[in-house]
Amino acid sequence: WQLDDRSIVLVADFFGGTGNLLKFNVGEQVYDVLPPRFWSLLSSQYGNQFFVKKNGEDQAIVQSVKKITDCLLQNGCKQPSDVP
Repeated sequence: WQLDDRSIVLVADFFGGTGNLLKFNVGEQVYDVLPPRFWSLLSSQYGNQFFVKKNGEDQAIVQSVKKITDCLLQNGCKQPSDVP
């Protein structure tokens, strides 16, 4: 895979049907533009069972990738834009 300090890996799996669908493994340099709080909020917003049940696993993945992309194009975010 040749992952480095600028890599982002999204893992979509309920690991037995409980918990959160979305988990992120993020390289150290990514935290400079998308801090740890961003990833926690993103996972909570789109990976929770309520969102997934209402919108589907595919939309959980698509929407989270869109937020990541939007924030990277803006040179960073402290949190996903629609999370208070």
